[in-house]
Amino acid sequence: MADGKRGSGDGARTMSGAGGAAPEPAAPPGPGGDADEAGRGRSGPAVRRFRSISEEVADTLRDMILVGELRPGAQVTQDEMAARLGVSTMPVREALLRLGHEGLIEARRGRSYRVARITKSDVSDTYWLHATIEAELTRRACLRADDVVADLDRCVAAWHGAVEAGRAGALEDLNFRFHRTINQAAESPALIRQLRHTLRTIPQHFYSLLPEWVALSTAGHERILDAIRHHDAERAGAAAREHVLQAGELLITYFDDTGFWTPPPAEPAG
Repeated sequence: MADGKRGSGDGARTMSGAGGAAPEPAAPPGPGGDADEAGRGRSGPAVRRFRSISEEVADTLRDMILVGELRPGAQVTQDEMAARLGVSTMPVREALLRLGHEGLIEARRGRSYRVARITKSDVSDTYWLHATIEAELTRRACLRADDVVADLDRCVAAWHGAVEAGRAGALEDLNFRFHRTINQAAESPALIRQLRHTLRTIPQHFYSLLPEWVALSTAGHERILDAIRHHDAERAGAAAREHVLQAGELLITYFDDTGFWTPPPAEPAG
């Protein structure tokens, strides 16, 4: 959205996979990229993995929580979410259990759940961890700069074209490609697994949610690429770290502006 705001969630959402398994999306959320996401290899087309409805529901509910459509402390029931998303209660139950393991949902009596409270420190810690991993992956990739500079140049050129055309969806894909190219070059699968976990707690559609991030991301990609081009691993890592931390600061500001931290009204007694 042009103003960076999301709706309150009063309208019904629908699940693209409500009638069966849906293909896994091409890109993960947030300002980073996962080297193994969507089954992609080092070369050739992506191998699309079909995902269960409960995974689709979990992604949708996670995003609703992370952008404030479901506020911290709000009560959630299986029946309510099933009706809202247009699916049966079984995938909703499985999704809520999955989000419970991630710390985003707390189980309550009577098949009801509550959105766990998320603090500014939680968001800051998530982005600190993401930034630390991304910095190390970028530093390691810089040691193999000759293998990635041409691909990164193409990503940045396409990025500038998408910015000029105002194509937010293309920006998300290109951001994914930029970071995925770097993360693959690092050849560090253990770090990639940890990065994937942090990406789950970053909102999808980052660029439409925070339009200010486009300009900052443009500058951040340029700094990272310039350091890699000059084989300056420490500068590349520092640029990547700053790039991610800036995203976290913007998201916290967005949550401040939208009242994300404000608890919902107390439930009536009885």
